[in-house]
Formats: sequence, C-alpha cells, structure tokens
Amino acid sequence: TKPRHDTHELIDVLQELAAAASHELVSGRARDIMKESLMGLDEERALHRLVIENMPATLAVINPDFTYKLVNEAFSAFSDTPPKAGMSVASVIGEDRFAIIKPYLERALAGETVHFEAASTDTHNKPIVYEVRYQPNFDGDGEVDSITALGTDVTRRRHLETTIAALAEMNLGAQGSLADTSREALAG
Repeated sequence: TKPRHDTHELIDVLQELAAAASHELVSGRARDIMKESLMGLDEERALHRLVIENMPATLAVINPDFTYKLVNEAFSAFSDTPPKAGMSVASVIGEDRFAIIKPYLERALAGETVHFEAASTDTHNKPIVYEVRYQPNFDGDGEVDSITALGTDVTRRRHLETTIAALAEMNLGAQGSLADTSREALAG
C-alpha cells in the first residue's frame, strides 16, 4: 500500500527467487515427462514378458559364462528346479545334456548362428525332440555378449513323419491305395 524503492539487494533476492521458481516449474515438468516415460517402459516390459512367457517355444538369453540372462517358463520341462536368470545352464538342464550342447554354445559364442536337433526326455521321462537355434548377440564393438537360444518341440512332427514313412513303405508292397493301407494299419 506504500510505494517502495527497490534496492540492489532486494532485486538480487527477487531474481534468485524467480530463478528458483522457474527451475521448480521446469523440473516438475521434467519429472512428469520422466514418470510418463517410465510408465510406458514398464508397460512395454510387461508386454515383452507376456510374449516371452506365452510363446510355444523355449527362449533364453545365455551369457558367455553359460548362465542365463533371461529364461522363459517353458524351460521348466527340462528341470525340476524353476529356471531363473543367473542360474547356470548345466544346473537347469543337467550336466549330461549340457555336455551335449556345450560345443554348439561355443560355436555361437564364436559368432556363428547354430541350428541342431536334440533328442532327450522331459522331467516325466517322456521322449522329446527339439529343434534348437543359437543366435549370437553382438555388442557395440562387434563382440558376442550373449546368445539367444530358441527351442521348438518337434516331437509330434517327428512321430508323424515316421508314421507316414512307415505307411508309405507298407503301401509299396501292398495292393490298394495308401488310404486303404492306412485304415488297415490303424485298425490293426
């Protein structure tokens, strides 16, 4: 209500106060943007995890020291111990199986994409056949920093191929069509 004269000291304090208020406004907006980004990242991670866990295949990322960086739940078919990141491959699939796949892992660590088929048994001792692909993952310097392992259960397909081959072989020496021979074989 009274006119005042601004002093140099008062102007300095007001400028500092204005700068602090401006900083708070900017940092508050930056916090809001960061919070939105993190929420988006969390949603994206949740979606990736959902896809990884529900895919009809085994998927893992394996470190050069043969430990899992990431492993999906489908690997439970190979182990009584639920697989987790940080566990060794050998502890999840067993030393015998690991000895079989180790040369393939080493080739992938050398930078080669590796495909192979592995026959084994699941935790219920049922025979299984997997097509496996090891894909090396390279860092910014072109060095392999991990391997993506993708396994697809082809047990049923291999069984059907064997059955069809046997039926075709039976048909070679038989009178009649493959369909008739198939019906007779299935009836038997």
